[in-house]
Amino acid sequence: VCSADCKEHSRTQSLPAETIVGHSSTKRIVVRMTTKVFLQLLVYASVFALFTMPQAMGEQECYGEKETFMQKCNLSIKLGSGYIHPTDSCCRTAQKVDMACVCRIITSEEEREIDLHYVFWVSQDCHNPVPAGKKCGSWTIPGSGVPPPPHHYMQQ
Repeated sequence: VCSADCKEHSRTQSLPAETIVGHSSTKRIVVRMTTKVFLQLLVYASVFALFTMPQAMGEQECYGEKETFMQKCNLSIKLGSGYIHPTDSCCRTAQKVDMACVCRIITSEEEREIDLHYVFWVSQDCHNPVPAGKKCGSWTIPGSGVPPPPHHYMQQ
């Protein structure tokens, strides 16, 4: 049996303990909520990365392909030289690369040195044509009306 002082002492002694427990549970709730929010953000960031990474990686790979294509096919795509039928080496390269991507990333600076129609003709002659409606540098490949490569090729 506890006296009035004992009851008062028990009540005041248990108050800080309850407060600490309450504070501790609040901390646990905050930690759980923070963890939950963090995990949600992590999931959203992962999903975003999955959708954007293949495109970015594809374009990085395509820049290397473009450089290889432009080196191997330089004689056929050079501006002002007249169209020259692509060499076997050029065609092997044009068949291996993503020609639609290569065409799409041709810059305006590169257009000063290469003929976009020649690039398109090389893609056709090498059996890896850029589809109609796709960009080739600043030029959009039309659905029809693109003249075929010249019939009088200059053989190398």
